[in-house]
Amino acid sequence: QFVGYRLVQGENPFNINFEMPPFGKYLYGLSAKYLENPYWTTVFLYLSSFLIFFLLTRNLFKQNRPVLLALLLFATTPFVATQLRETMLDLPLMFLYLAHVWLFIKYLQDPKKLISLALSGILLGLATATKPGVYTPLATILGLLLVFVASKKVLNSIFYASTVFGGYILAYFPTYFIRHPNPIPWLR
Repeated sequence: QFVGYRLVQGENPFNINFEMPPFGKYLYGLSAKYLENPYWTTVFLYLSSFLIFFLLTRNLFKQNRPVLLALLLFATTPFVATQLRETMLDLPLMFLYLAHVWLFIKYLQDPKKLISLALSGILLGLATATKPGVYTPLATILGLLLVFVASKKVLNSIFYASTVFGGYILAYFPTYFIRHPNPIPWLR
């Protein structure tokens, strides 16, 4: 909460808590500054995660019973249930990954909808800017292969990779590039 609030105030993200990327912290800071409570971001991300998970399972299962069972398991998972009282980076990361997968599946179902592919890539980039991107290389490589298989176009794969990178850069605009335009610390 404190770091996010300082980032919203204009603090350089490389001067305070630099070991974690700034996007998730910035979301909590925006909520603390404008809504006077960072837990509103937690509630929004928690409920949005349920909605995205519902849409994802509804897309995979056509019957109601498996969808409701999956939602029940999702809601009662201790990791998810305990996030409501926290302002940690796990909840934004979970939301971003869920939304990325949902939009990516929507693209695979209709490869002509490049907007789903673009939003999916941007969300993966934002997830990388929320916590260290341990899974981003594997997810990007797998995504590039699936995009190529679905569309048979190399340009779509390049487009996907560029949106992932663009999403990562986008996360640093409000916290770094606008107020501190020196790219050298960011490159380091």
